[in-house]
Amino acid sequence: MSLPKRKCKHPMSEQVFPPALLDFYNQRIGPILNLLISCTYPLELIQRRFDSHRLTISRCYGRPIDLKVIAVDHPAYAGDQKMISMSNTARNGIPIIDLYMPALERQYAIRQKLDGINCDAMWQSVIVMGVLHELDHLANGWTDCAPGDIPALIEYERLTWGKTSEYGMVPWVQNYGQILSPLCQRWYDAWIAADRDVDHPSWVTFVTSKYGGVKHAPR
Repeated sequence: MSLPKRKCKHPMSEQVFPPALLDFYNQRIGPILNLLISCTYPLELIQRRFDSHRLTISRCYGRPIDLKVIAVDHPAYAGDQKMISMSNTARNGIPIIDLYMPALERQYAIRQKLDGINCDAMWQSVIVMGVLHELDHLANGWTDCAPGDIPALIEYERLTWGKTSEYGMVPWVQNYGQILSPLCQRWYDAWIAADRDVDHPSWVTFVTSKYGGVKHAPR
């Protein structure tokens, strides 16, 4: 089912972006988001998932998802933790996904250096799976745990990454033969090893290893 193009707000805001960062968005982020927003992403199951979540979120919150491109790093993080590239919130009943351009630009530079000719193909998975993951949070209400509540954060991520892995990464790899970024690949491998079960002990252990040391709950 295709949805009207304006079922989510355009991600660019009135912020002032440095020219280099704006160029990065226009070349490496915008084209991918525009395909999803316009319901023309070439992988049908991925587009269906995106559309389904937009409809669910619109019905749940009474308003469309607001995708925001942010010119600065996530405010709750410092140092190495500034690599966080996306987050979500539904505070005040407003469903929002923030995309942090400085962190995404750093990630792309790393991938470009390490992945060579596969960089752009892998980058697709970084953006698409990242957005689907944040949508999984909002569509299921697994968002806005209290700062410092690491058990709640781990629980939300255990469930949400299960959804992202099953309905994003599995078709990405198994239906379409696309490659994943190394980080996405680790999530995919852990999901397959856990028999695609969110309650599998190995999945719980894997998710805990990723989020157990987080100093601040990001939502």
